[in-house]
Order: sequence, then structure tokens, then C-alpha cells
Amino acid sequence: MPSRSKRYPFDDDDSLAIIPFLGRWQDKMAFCARSLMKADFNIGFEKIVTSDGSLSNYAIFSDLDYINLETQDRGGGEYELADARARIHTMVDGVMRLCAD
Repeated sequence: MPSRSKRYPFDDDDSLAIIPFLGRWQDKMAFCARSLMKADFNIGFEKIVTSDGSLSNYAIFSDLDYINLETQDRGGGEYELADARARIHTMVDGVMRLCAD
């Protein structure tokens, strides 16, 4: 579900929140999905049916709230690393503000 405004840090499709959900749930009912949609995050949903051993699968089967935040590889230079770090930092701040109890 892409950001409508494409406002930073979601001005590219590769900066996003990935929210896992169990196959029997609807994706928009997953942890914090509605709040992040309302805040216009780029969101991907990961439907989990059986575990592949990943952290998101462990979290969902252990009944833990979990959101994965990703941005694209922007390169290894100082500027590129700073840009990726700033994007992740902005997303983490948003998730903490919108989703933390």
C-alpha cells in the first residue's frame, strides 16, 4: 500500500514498513496497520501461514507486535549511508509515536 503523498521518507517505494499478519487475519487488522495507513506510510503486508524461521514469523507466532522497517541500499558512501540512516530514523520515530503503548 503506497504512500499517497510520497512525503519524505516515503518519497520512494523502497522505504516502507512491513507488517506481518497471520493468514487467518485481514491485513488491515494487523498490529498498527490502521495508524500507519492514516499517517500515509508506505506499507507492505506479509501474510504468514507457516514459519520460514524469520524474525517476523517468530514474532507473529509468539504473539509479539512487530513491524519491519526497510529502505533501499543507497550505496556505501558517507552521504548515502547518512541518507539511509535518516530515513530509517524518521520511520522508527513515526512507528514509536503511532504504535507504542
